[in-house]
Amino acid sequence: MNDGNCFHALGGVSGHAGLFSTADDLLTLGAALAAPETHPELWRSEVVAELFRDGPDAGQALGWRSDSVAVAGRQTRLLWHPGYTGCALGIVQGTGTAAVLLTNRLFAPEPAPTEALWRTALPALLGGAPTSAGDQALRDNEGTRTS
Repeated sequence: MNDGNCFHALGGVSGHAGLFSTADDLLTLGAALAAPETHPELWRSEVVAELFRDGPDAGQALGWRSDSVAVAGRQTRLLWHPGYTGCALGIVQGTGTAAVLLTNRLFAPEPAPTEALWRTALPALLGGAPTSAGDQALRDNEGTRTS
């Protein structure tokens, strides 16, 4: 069931329809997951490590996609989750860095896959070349942000 159907069929509520929040709140969540040791009131580091361990398929963690990306010229692991409507949350483990892409690809005459939007925006989100694909934001654990 996609997000539009949740509104009509379930009164706007569904446990599987995706992440719903503001860019700032998603960045806060992502940054906290990317540096769990700085947020012991939320979760234990070993619980987050289990959440992010390798999944059964290549390129997967448990509930997350896993990629290698360049951050500050160094290849590092990025965990990310695409949303059906065109939203994505990415986490760079151990850095406190998170990236969020918020779009609504479903309103386009020919919707692009979320993964295509994410891969277009990701270099700008992580400090690469600028892009205009969707609304982007990046925050590290010091609270800096680029939009």
